[in-house]
Amino acid sequence: MPSVRRIVVDRVLQSIPVGLLVMDAGGGIMAASPSAASMLGVPETAFTGRTWKEILRELPENAAFRAVVAKSVHEEKDIRRREVPYRAPNGKRYRFALTTACVKNRERMLGVVLIMDDVTELE
Repeated sequence: MPSVRRIVVDRVLQSIPVGLLVMDAGGGIMAASPSAASMLGVPETAFTGRTWKEILRELPENAAFRAVVAKSVHEEKDIRRREVPYRAPNGKRYRFALTTACVKNRERMLGVVLIMDDVTELE
């Protein structure tokens, strides 16, 4: 039986209205919200055992998105609300507001939390 903590985490991931990715210090995806899968245009199962580089397609339109994630994962920099374009696998174009937070324990990098908000309609 799952712990109360695990149940709460699962419920938060299932209900949060923004895209949420939790990555380890090497960029491996540890958790993803269904909203993240929908926004990125990938199945929820695509995150299992994958890194952000494998999920975020290497296209010119996605370069700014990839740069934000790389800066957080590799340079341990927090990013506050950076708007970037994104092209999904189906060709649909979006504009996301990204925020990242590096999770550390006594200066040791543990991972990165990425929050994506779809601001396409606001443009």
